[in-house]
Amino acid sequence: MDYRELYKKDLSGFYLFFGCEKLLMENTLKYIINKYIPKGTYAFNLSRVNNFNELYKSAWTLPVMSEKKLILIDDGAMFESELEDFEKFKDFLDNFFPYNILIIMEGQNPFNKTKKFYRYFQGQNRNVEFSKLKGSMVNSFVDGYFLRKGIKVSKALTSYMIEKSGYNSRNLDMTLYDLKNEMDKLIALGEITKEKIDSLMTDNIDTNVFALTDAIGDRNLDISFKELHNLYKINEPVQKTFVIIQRQIRLLLAYKILQKAEYSPSSIMNIMEIKNYEFTKVSNFQKNFELEELKEIYSFMEDIDLKLKSTDLDQMLLMEMLITKICKKNPS
Repeated sequence: MDYRELYKKDLSGFYLFFGCEKLLMENTLKYIINKYIPKGTYAFNLSRVNNFNELYKSAWTLPVMSEKKLILIDDGAMFESELEDFEKFKDFLDNFFPYNILIIMEGQNPFNKTKKFYRYFQGQNRNVEFSKLKGSMVNSFVDGYFLRKGIKVSKALTSYMIEKSGYNSRNLDMTLYDLKNEMDKLIALGEITKEKIDSLMTDNIDTNVFALTDAIGDRNLDISFKELHNLYKINEPVQKTFVIIQRQIRLLLAYKILQKAEYSPSSIMNIMEIKNYEFTKVSNFQKNFELEELKEIYSFMEDIDLKLKSTDLDQMLLMEMLITKICKKNPS
Protein backbone atom coordinates (compact mmCIF):
# COMPACT_ATOMS: atom_id res chain seq x y z
CA MET A 1 0.00 0.00 0.00
CA ASP A 2 1.24 3.48 -0.83
CA TYR A 3 1.38 5.76 2.19
CA ARG A 4 -0.88 8.35 0.54
CA GLU A 5 -3.83 5.98 0.89
CA LEU A 6 -3.72 6.52 4.66
CA TYR A 7 -4.79 10.12 4.13
CA LYS A 8 -7.92 9.01 2.27
CA LYS A 9 -9.47 6.52 4.70
CA ASP A 10 -10.62 6.10 8.27
CA LEU A 11 -7.87 4.11 9.99
CA SER A 12 -8.39 1.15 12.25
CA GLY A 13 -6.40 -1.99 12.98
CA PHE A 14 -2.71 -2.60 12.35
CA TYR A 15 -0.16 -1.25 9.85
CA LEU A 16 3.47 -1.99 9.03
CA PHE A 17 5.44 1.11 7.95
CA PHE A 18 8.56 0.51 5.84
CA GLY A 19 10.69 2.21 3.21
CA CYS A 20 13.63 4.55 2.79
CA GLU A 21 11.77 7.83 3.28
CA LYS A 22 11.72 8.16 7.05
CA LEU A 23 10.73 11.82 6.80
CA LEU A 24 7.50 10.90 4.98
CA MET A 25 6.96 8.19 7.58
CA GLU A 26 7.31 10.66 10.45
CA ASN A 27 5.09 13.25 8.75
CA THR A 28 2.39 10.62 8.22
CA LEU A 29 2.63 9.55 11.84
CA LYS A 30 2.18 13.16 12.96
CA TYR A 31 -0.89 13.43 10.73
CA ILE A 32 -2.39 10.28 12.27
CA ILE A 33 -1.74 11.49 15.83
CA ASN A 34 -3.28 14.90 15.12
CA LYS A 35 -6.33 13.38 13.42
CA TYR A 36 -7.18 10.59 15.86
CA ILE A 37 -5.77 11.55 19.26
CA PRO A 38 -7.27 14.67 20.91
CA LYS A 39 -4.78 17.07 22.44
CA GLY A 40 -4.52 16.63 26.16
CA THR A 41 -5.27 12.88 25.98
CA TYR A 42 -1.90 11.58 24.79
CA ALA A 43 -1.17 10.03 28.20
CA PHE A 44 -4.26 7.83 27.83
CA ASN A 45 -4.51 7.24 24.08
CA LEU A 46 -0.94 7.20 22.78
CA SER A 47 1.47 4.51 23.89
CA ARG A 48 4.82 3.16 22.74
CA VAL A 49 5.59 -0.50 23.34
CA ASN A 50 8.65 -2.67 22.73
CA ASN A 51 7.45 -6.26 22.96
CA PHE A 52 4.38 -8.43 22.61
CA ASN A 53 3.49 -8.46 26.31
CA GLU A 54 3.42 -4.66 26.42
CA LEU A 55 1.41 -4.59 23.20
CA TYR A 56 -1.12 -7.09 24.55
CA LYS A 57 -1.69 -5.10 27.74
CA SER A 58 -1.98 -1.78 25.90
CA ALA A 59 -4.48 -3.13 23.39
CA TRP A 60 -6.90 -4.11 26.16
CA THR A 61 -7.00 -0.56 27.55
CA LEU A 62 -9.98 1.41 26.26
CA PRO A 63 -9.49 4.90 24.80
CA VAL A 64 -10.31 7.86 27.03
CA MET A 65 -12.34 10.79 25.64
CA SER A 66 -11.49 9.54 22.17
CA GLU A 67 -12.84 7.04 19.67
CA LYS A 68 -9.39 5.67 18.94
CA LYS A 69 -6.14 4.95 20.67
CA LEU A 70 -2.76 4.67 18.98
CA ILE A 71 -0.09 2.09 19.79
CA LEU A 72 3.38 2.55 18.32
CA ILE A 73 6.30 0.17 17.93
CA ASP A 74 9.33 2.24 16.88
CA ASP A 75 11.70 -0.60 15.97
CA GLY A 76 9.75 -3.24 14.09
CA ALA A 77 12.74 -5.41 13.25
CA MET A 78 13.72 -5.60 16.92
CA PHE A 79 10.13 -6.41 17.88
CA GLU A 80 10.07 -9.17 15.27
CA SER A 81 13.39 -10.65 16.41
CA GLU A 82 12.16 -10.87 20.02
CA LEU A 83 8.74 -12.30 19.12
CA GLU A 84 8.67 -15.81 20.59
CA ASP A 85 5.32 -17.05 19.25
CA PHE A 86 4.34 -15.71 15.84
CA GLU A 87 1.09 -17.69 15.70
CA LYS A 88 -0.04 -16.14 18.97
CA PHE A 89 0.81 -12.70 17.58
CA LYS A 90 -1.07 -13.47 14.37
CA ASP A 91 -4.18 -14.63 16.25
CA PHE A 92 -3.99 -11.49 18.35
CA LEU A 93 -4.01 -9.28 15.23
CA ASP A 94 -6.76 -11.35 13.58
CA ASN A 95 -9.00 -10.38 16.51
CA PHE A 96 -7.65 -6.87 17.00
CA PHE A 97 -10.02 -4.44 18.72
CA PRO A 98 -11.38 -1.87 16.20
CA TYR A 99 -10.74 1.09 18.51
CA ASN A 100 -6.98 0.43 18.30
CA ILE A 101 -4.58 1.68 15.65
CA LEU A 102 -1.29 -0.20 15.79
CA ILE A 103 1.66 1.10 13.77
CA ILE A 104 4.85 -0.92 13.57
CA MET A 105 7.66 1.25 12.25
CA GLU A 106 10.72 0.06 10.39
CA GLY A 107 13.74 1.21 12.38
CA GLN A 108 17.38 1.23 11.38
CA ASN A 109 17.23 -2.39 10.25
CA PRO A 110 14.85 -3.19 7.37
CA PHE A 111 12.24 -5.91 7.52
CA ASN A 112 13.10 -9.19 5.84
CA LYS A 113 10.42 -9.40 3.15
CA THR A 114 10.79 -13.15 2.79
CA LYS A 115 9.80 -13.92 6.38
CA LYS A 116 6.28 -14.65 7.60
CA PHE A 117 6.17 -11.53 9.78
CA TYR A 118 6.31 -9.18 6.79
CA ARG A 119 4.33 -11.52 4.55
CA TYR A 120 1.46 -11.55 7.02
CA PHE A 121 1.04 -7.75 6.80
CA GLN A 122 1.48 -7.91 3.04
CA GLY A 123 -1.25 -10.54 2.76
CA GLN A 124 -3.59 -8.32 4.75
CA ASN A 125 -2.66 -5.28 2.60
CA ARG A 126 -1.44 -3.59 5.76
CA ASN A 127 2.16 -2.99 4.67
CA VAL A 128 2.59 0.71 3.95
CA GLU A 129 5.54 1.73 1.79
CA PHE A 130 7.34 5.06 2.03
CA SER A 131 9.48 4.98 -1.11
CA LYS A 132 11.41 7.78 -2.80
CA LEU A 133 9.28 10.45 -4.40
CA LYS A 134 9.25 10.66 -8.18
CA GLY A 135 8.72 13.33 -10.80
CA SER A 136 6.46 16.22 -9.86
CA MET A 137 6.05 14.89 -6.32
CA VAL A 138 9.65 15.86 -5.55
CA ASN A 139 9.02 19.37 -6.87
CA SER A 140 5.83 19.63 -4.79
CA PHE A 141 7.73 18.61 -1.67
CA VAL A 142 10.45 21.23 -2.28
CA ASP A 143 7.97 23.97 -3.21
CA GLY A 144 5.88 23.23 -0.14
CA TYR A 145 8.89 23.30 2.19
CA PHE A 146 10.13 26.62 0.84
CA LEU A 147 6.60 28.04 1.05
CA ARG A 148 6.26 27.06 4.72
CA LYS A 149 9.58 28.80 5.37
CA GLY A 150 8.34 31.95 3.61
CA ILE A 151 10.83 31.61 0.76
CA LYS A 152 9.85 32.31 -2.84
CA VAL A 153 11.65 30.17 -5.40
CA SER A 154 10.86 29.88 -9.11
CA LYS A 155 9.87 26.50 -10.53
CA ALA A 156 12.97 26.57 -12.73
CA LEU A 157 15.24 27.04 -9.70
CA THR A 158 13.38 24.31 -7.82
CA SER A 159 14.00 21.85 -10.66
CA TYR A 160 17.63 22.92 -10.92
CA MET A 161 18.19 22.48 -7.18
CA ILE A 162 16.66 18.99 -7.24
CA GLU A 163 18.89 18.01 -10.17
CA LYS A 164 22.00 19.32 -8.42
CA SER A 165 21.06 17.62 -5.15
CA GLY A 166 21.16 14.18 -6.72
CA TYR A 167 17.84 13.11 -5.16
CA ASN A 168 16.70 11.54 -8.44
CA SER A 169 20.02 9.83 -9.02
CA ARG A 170 19.90 6.08 -9.48
CA ASN A 171 23.35 5.86 -7.87
CA LEU A 172 22.91 7.91 -4.70
CA ASP A 173 21.11 6.85 -1.53
CA MET A 174 19.80 10.36 -0.96
CA THR A 175 16.59 10.78 1.02
CA LEU A 176 14.21 13.63 1.71
CA TYR A 177 16.08 14.22 4.97
CA ASP A 178 19.21 14.91 2.93
CA LEU A 179 17.27 17.11 0.52
CA LYS A 180 15.72 19.02 3.43
CA ASN A 181 19.19 19.62 4.90
CA GLU A 182 20.35 21.05 1.58
CA MET A 183 17.31 23.33 1.48
CA ASP A 184 17.97 24.53 5.04
CA LYS A 185 21.52 25.44 4.05
CA LEU A 186 20.22 27.42 1.09
CA ILE A 187 17.61 29.19 3.21
CA ALA A 188 20.35 30.24 5.65
CA LEU A 189 22.10 32.03 2.77
CA GLY A 190 19.11 34.30 2.16
CA GLU A 191 17.68 34.77 -1.32
CA ILE A 192 18.07 31.57 -3.32
CA THR A 193 19.87 31.94 -6.64
CA LYS A 194 21.44 29.61 -9.17
CA GLU A 195 24.89 30.80 -8.12
CA LYS A 196 24.22 29.93 -4.46
CA ILE A 197 22.93 26.51 -5.45
CA ASP A 198 26.09 25.91 -7.50
CA SER A 199 28.35 27.05 -4.68
CA LEU A 200 26.64 24.94 -2.04
CA MET A 201 25.79 21.66 -3.72
CA THR A 202 28.41 19.20 -4.84
CA ASP A 203 28.05 17.55 -8.20
CA ASN A 204 26.55 14.08 -8.34
CA ILE A 205 26.70 11.30 -10.89
CA ASP A 206 23.59 12.36 -12.79
CA THR A 207 24.82 15.95 -12.99
CA ASN A 208 28.10 14.74 -14.48
CA VAL A 209 26.27 12.47 -16.90
CA PHE A 210 24.17 15.36 -18.20
CA ALA A 211 27.29 17.52 -18.51
CA LEU A 212 29.08 14.76 -20.43
CA THR A 213 26.25 14.15 -22.91
CA ASP A 214 25.87 17.90 -23.44
CA ALA A 215 29.59 18.29 -24.10
CA ILE A 216 29.55 15.37 -26.54
CA GLY A 217 26.54 16.87 -28.31
CA ASP A 218 28.44 20.12 -28.63
CA ARG A 219 31.56 18.18 -29.73
CA ASN A 220 33.56 19.93 -27.02
CA LEU A 221 36.55 17.68 -26.46
CA ASP A 222 38.01 19.42 -23.38
CA ILE A 223 34.76 19.43 -21.40
CA SER A 224 33.96 15.88 -22.51
CA PHE A 225 37.31 14.67 -21.16
CA LYS A 226 36.76 16.60 -17.94
CA GLU A 227 33.31 15.09 -17.30
CA LEU A 228 34.49 11.61 -18.28
CA HIS A 229 37.19 11.80 -15.61
CA ASN A 230 34.76 13.31 -13.09
CA LEU A 231 32.55 10.25 -13.51
CA TYR A 232 35.55 7.99 -13.08
CA LYS A 233 36.55 9.80 -9.87
CA ILE A 234 33.11 9.21 -8.31
CA ASN A 235 33.30 5.51 -9.23
CA GLU A 236 30.79 5.39 -12.06
CA PRO A 237 31.60 2.13 -13.93
CA VAL A 238 33.22 2.71 -17.32
CA GLN A 239 30.80 0.31 -19.02
CA LYS A 240 27.83 2.34 -17.74
CA THR A 241 29.39 5.54 -19.06
CA PHE A 242 29.91 3.83 -22.41
CA VAL A 243 26.23 2.82 -22.57
CA ILE A 244 25.19 6.42 -21.88
CA ILE A 245 27.39 7.72 -24.71
CA GLN A 246 26.21 4.93 -27.01
CA ARG A 247 22.60 5.90 -26.36
CA GLN A 248 23.38 9.55 -27.14
CA ILE A 249 24.92 8.64 -30.50
CA ARG A 250 22.08 6.23 -31.26
CA LEU A 251 19.52 9.00 -30.69
CA LEU A 252 21.44 11.45 -32.87
CA LEU A 253 21.73 8.85 -35.63
CA ALA A 254 18.03 7.95 -35.42
CA TYR A 255 17.07 11.61 -35.63
CA LYS A 256 19.19 12.12 -38.74
CA ILE A 257 17.78 9.04 -40.47
CA LEU A 258 14.16 9.96 -39.70
CA GLN A 259 14.75 13.57 -40.68
CA LYS A 260 16.17 12.45 -44.01
CA ALA A 261 13.05 10.32 -44.48
CA GLU A 262 11.03 13.56 -44.05
CA TYR A 263 9.28 12.65 -40.82
CA SER A 264 7.84 15.60 -38.88
CA PRO A 265 9.50 16.59 -35.59
CA SER A 266 6.54 15.30 -33.55
CA SER A 267 6.65 11.97 -35.40
CA ILE A 268 10.39 11.69 -34.81
CA MET A 269 9.90 12.28 -31.08
CA ASN A 270 7.16 9.63 -30.90
CA ILE A 271 9.18 7.05 -32.83
CA MET A 272 12.25 7.67 -30.67
CA GLU A 273 10.08 7.44 -27.54
CA ILE A 274 11.75 10.29 -25.68
CA LYS A 275 10.27 13.24 -23.83
CA ASN A 276 10.16 16.78 -25.13
CA TYR A 277 13.07 18.03 -23.00
CA GLU A 278 15.46 15.38 -24.31
CA PHE A 279 14.09 15.68 -27.84
CA THR A 280 14.86 19.41 -27.88
CA LYS A 281 18.45 18.68 -26.90
CA VAL A 282 18.86 15.97 -29.52
CA SER A 283 17.35 18.15 -32.24
CA ASN A 284 19.87 20.88 -31.40
CA PHE A 285 22.90 18.60 -31.06
CA GLN A 286 22.24 16.73 -34.33
CA LYS A 287 23.04 19.93 -36.20
CA ASN A 288 26.67 19.44 -35.19
CA PHE A 289 26.95 16.11 -37.03
CA GLU A 290 26.56 14.79 -40.54
CA LEU A 291 24.69 11.54 -41.09
CA GLU A 292 27.75 9.73 -42.46
CA GLU A 293 29.83 10.93 -39.51
CA LEU A 294 27.35 9.41 -37.08
CA LYS A 295 27.32 6.12 -38.96
CA GLU A 296 31.10 5.98 -38.82
CA ILE A 297 31.14 6.93 -35.12
CA TYR A 298 28.59 4.25 -34.31
CA SER A 299 30.66 1.63 -36.11
CA PHE A 300 33.71 2.78 -34.16
CA MET A 301 31.71 2.47 -30.92
CA GLU A 302 30.93 -1.17 -31.67
CA ASP A 303 34.66 -1.84 -31.93
CA ILE A 304 35.31 -0.02 -28.63
CA ASP A 305 32.50 -1.97 -26.98
CA LEU A 306 34.08 -5.25 -28.03
CA LYS A 307 37.48 -4.18 -26.69
CA LEU A 308 35.99 -3.06 -23.37
CA LYS A 309 34.41 -6.47 -22.92
CA SER A 310 37.09 -8.77 -24.27
CA THR A 311 40.55 -7.20 -23.84
CA ASP A 312 42.82 -6.01 -21.06
CA LEU A 313 43.40 -2.65 -22.70
CA ASP A 314 43.14 0.37 -20.40
CA GLN A 315 39.42 1.21 -20.27
CA MET A 316 39.90 4.94 -19.77
CA LEU A 317 42.23 5.05 -22.76
CA LEU A 318 39.57 3.34 -24.86
CA MET A 319 36.93 5.84 -23.66
CA GLU A 320 39.22 8.75 -24.45
CA MET A 321 39.74 7.34 -27.95
CA LEU A 322 35.97 7.13 -28.38
CA ILE A 323 35.33 10.68 -27.20
CA THR A 324 38.13 11.98 -29.42
CA LYS A 325 36.51 10.23 -32.38
CA ILE A 326 33.12 11.76 -31.58
CA CYS A 327 34.30 15.30 -30.89
CA LYS A 328 36.83 15.62 -33.68
CA LYS A 329 35.31 17.51 -36.59
CA ASN A 330 35.06 15.58 -39.84
CA PRO A 331 36.39 12.31 -38.36
CA SER A 332 38.24 10.16 -40.80
